[in-house]
Amino acid sequence: MKLGIMCGSLEANLDVRGINSYVAKLIARKDYDWVMGSGNTGSMHDIKEIAMENGRKVLTVGLEREESPATIKVNLPTERVTTLYNLSDAVVFLSGGLGTFTEFLGFLDNKKETNDNKPLIIYNEDHSYDFILKTFEDGVKRGCIDKDYKLYFDEVHDVFGLADSLQKAENIFNKNAEERSKVR
Repeated sequence: MKLGIMCGSLEANLDVRGINSYVAKLIARKDYDWVMGSGNTGSMHDIKEIAMENGRKVLTVGLEREESPATIKVNLPTERVTTLYNLSDAVVFLSGGLGTFTEFLGFLDNKKETNDNKPLIIYNEDHSYDFILKTFEDGVKRGCIDKDYKLYFDEVHDVFGLADSLQKAENIFNKNAEERSKVR
């Protein structure tokens, strides 16, 4: 399974980077290939190092204008989000900044519009996604956001919830693979 891992590339405080690294070390125990942005600083750098230390393949997507060793280069940030989404079988969103939140919203929109069953998982131990979730709730109250928006992603607050969500993601991946093999 290819697991998208979205996180910040800025030099965030050590608490944020520590939580993200801890989660990445737990994920690294699983036999997943990783799909990530091409940034090489902050949590993104830390997590790529953890992946390499644990023998995980990392597929990166970056912009043509960036000087990064991206596996795949695209022209626009919107293309990057779509490419990351399409390459991933499931996605975990760790703490990050504007780019990570934008990716979450882009992935959420892709999932809603394509009506696929790709698992999107918010790891929200430090409550960094609370403001987005509150905005969704406010949108529901105003009639601007579908009240069933929570069906499109899992929000977890600890590694046990993450383990459960990743197991569900594996089950979906295996079922999809089985269905694809029947078509052939």
